[in-house]
Amino acid sequence: MPIWKGFLMVVSTPTQSHILVIDHSPDVINVLRELLSDEGYRVSTGLHLSHDARSVVESAPDLIVIDYVWETPDENWSLLQSIRRMPPARDIPIVLCTGSVRQATGMADHLRSLQIDVVLKPFDIDRFLAVVSAALSRKKSRPA
Repeated sequence: MPIWKGFLMVVSTPTQSHILVIDHSPDVINVLRELLSDEGYRVSTGLHLSHDARSVVESAPDLIVIDYVWETPDENWSLLQSIRRMPPARDIPIVLCTGSVRQATGMADHLRSLQIDVVLKPFDIDRFLAVVSAALSRKKSRPA
């Protein structure tokens, strides 16, 4: 049974990694929530329209999946940078999903420096899940 916490909806599966999915499209959110839940992850979701870095930190995700659309105002980029500046969230792995291939390629070094993995849309489900799994593994292998 989903639980609403502010703008976040939490689908609970105890003892699994917690993934926060932020996207501008409720349809994409539903697909990613279903996909990740089927893999055994606990999933929270939020729309881009109502996000802020503090809410992200308070939800305490193990990983964030966020959509980025370069053609829209830069709120999403501001959110990414805000998350990276907040000590409790600094080390949360981020998987950025985008259809903006040229922009993502042009910023690849900068995104890597922020420890942000990129999955280009349309993405292969197995590749997406592999990137999510690898990001979570890296986080678990880091010293506390």
